[in-house]
Amino acid sequence: MISEPHSRPLQIFLTSLKLAWRAMSVPIYTVLVILEPFVGFFLSALTVLGVLTAIGVKLALPDAPFWTLLATALGFGVLLAVYYLLMRLFRPR
Repeated sequence: MISEPHSRPLQIFLTSLKLAWRAMSVPIYTVLVILEPFVGFFLSALTVLGVLTAIGVKLALPDAPFWTLLATALGFGVLLAVYYLLMRLFRPR
């Protein structure tokens, strides 16, 4: 097999890049896993309480900003999904 002259430096560069990614991702993933129960509980509670508050305010005060409250509450749920995506991104393979 004939190898190209630039393939060896490129292979070394890609291997070192992969090693650097792994060295960086393991500590970040460890911190994310340790914080996951707290962040998961906190963001889930804010989502549920926010939705219930939005519904309660809508029933009590028809002129209240229902959609703003609901969007804020659902934003906490989206933030939790982003947190889990970050955990998946930094998970060592």
